[in-house]
Amino acid sequence: MKKIFFAVAMFVVALATTGCTKLLLSEPRGDEASEEQVETNVDALEYSLSGLYNLMYSGSDQWDSQIQQLRMIEGQKYIDVMSDIIASDAAVPHYGYGWMSSRSYMDQYLSDNRFNRWLWKYEYNNIRNANMIIRRCNNFLNSSTAGDEIKATAKIVRAQAVVLRSHFYSNLFNFYVKPGDTSKKFGIIYYDENNMEEVQGLSDYNDVVAKIIEDAKAAIADIEAAGLQNPTKFRLDANIAKMILAYIHLNRGRFFDETKKTESCTEALRLANEVIAATKTKHPILPYAELKTNGFNSVKSKNWMWGLDVTTEKTYSIYSFFSFVDIYTYGYASVNGFIGIDKGVYEKLDVMLDPKDGRKEWWSPALNAGGNTFNYVANNKYFTSVGKRFQGDRNWENDYCFMRSEEAYLVAAEAAYALGNEAEAKTHLKELVAQRSPENNAIDGLTGDALKDYIQNNWRIECWLEGKTFMALKRFRWDVVRSTNHYYHAGKTFKYTDDPFTFLIPDVETNFNPKL
Repeated sequence: MKKIFFAVAMFVVALATTGCTKLLLSEPRGDEASEEQVETNVDALEYSLSGLYNLMYSGSDQWDSQIQQLRMIEGQKYIDVMSDIIASDAAVPHYGYGWMSSRSYMDQYLSDNRFNRWLWKYEYNNIRNANMIIRRCNNFLNSSTAGDEIKATAKIVRAQAVVLRSHFYSNLFNFYVKPGDTSKKFGIIYYDENNMEEVQGLSDYNDVVAKIIEDAKAAIADIEAAGLQNPTKFRLDANIAKMILAYIHLNRGRFFDETKKTESCTEALRLANEVIAATKTKHPILPYAELKTNGFNSVKSKNWMWGLDVTTEKTYSIYSFFSFVDIYTYGYASVNGFIGIDKGVYEKLDVMLDPKDGRKEWWSPALNAGGNTFNYVANNKYFTSVGKRFQGDRNWENDYCFMRSEEAYLVAAEAAYALGNEAEAKTHLKELVAQRSPENNAIDGLTGDALKDYIQNNWRIECWLEGKTFMALKRFRWDVVRSTNHYYHAGKTFKYTDDPFTFLIPDVETNFNPKL
């Protein structure tokens, strides 16, 4: 794999200079430690696993020569934002220094696009590091001299690395796999702990996803058996792992391979139901009374399952997520570089949901602040924890959500609908909507396309700018119509099959991989 990772290797070196990610690349006992020592040191497993988790918020596609680090929102959150901008329910209305407007041109799919190159390198760097951890764990598990305690540690570390690897591959599926394509311009390359040292060519999605599913199932069983807890919410537990696998199944059965619809939607429904049962008390749905007061800014929110506690050491300051969505944070949003909801979507919310649904109030069609008017800004969904004072937060320590309990209800509703079980789909929807529009009694009367559309609309509104719309678009196949508040392509209509929604393999791969 020396050639495929030529570009990735440079990326790894860059990451090695920033924060805790260095743990993945530095030896745990100093610069004199040998590779053999690392491979046989059980303490290194936990260090390396910590580094793998830290990659969830490390790096983006903008190199800053002044501060010598990658900047512009961090890791997974950057992917969430970019995917929603491409799906176009999220609009960038103004040029605003060009940070977000330049990323809203719908050209990310091109092989030489900066985001495309970064995404590919980022995910394969993550996969390589996961593979290294898995291989080290296997060395302990296959050792005749390692004790039971050491093997138990290796087993649970391996399980987490396997699930994280599944998550990284899932991101690649979502952007690079085009069902039925034979051009070899799209697709992914499969690397695991056994083949990671040799260059590989394109892999068949069906083969890879089957391996990912089986590996993840075994890893979840190990996580459950160990009773792995997640008190900080930054690491995995069984429920997060199940949701990662549920998404893989839902996307497979509803888009990538519809011959597997029954099998995969059944599994997605089973997993989501298990998560719902396990999290009703621990991670209850955000209540109606908190819709406009929560701010989506703290891992202390009970509905958050997986998230990052942003601290002074971890913040990307003016380049962080809240800098682009919250006018109460000192950043680009407050100087017209914000991301807002598509005007056409906002104007249809009464029809998409119902007139009394509280989520409509997450956005303001015209908010006056600081001498400017901010149209369709999400000032009641995303706002800083220090209060609603224009540009008042200059600490940039608002937390990041990667997964919350409401998603399980939407996965379950969609999977049940796909299986023809409308009654169960409505049950899950009603439980969610009871905390969004308490007076809504119309769900029981929905059926067929009306029910399908309502599930679709709940994905689009409930999870706005959380990275879930991109694949919902592909699963439900609605037309994308960019309204007048998009800086680029205002008024243009896209189909889910159009070029922007499936990325070409980037040139950083095709230029160095002799098997492509």
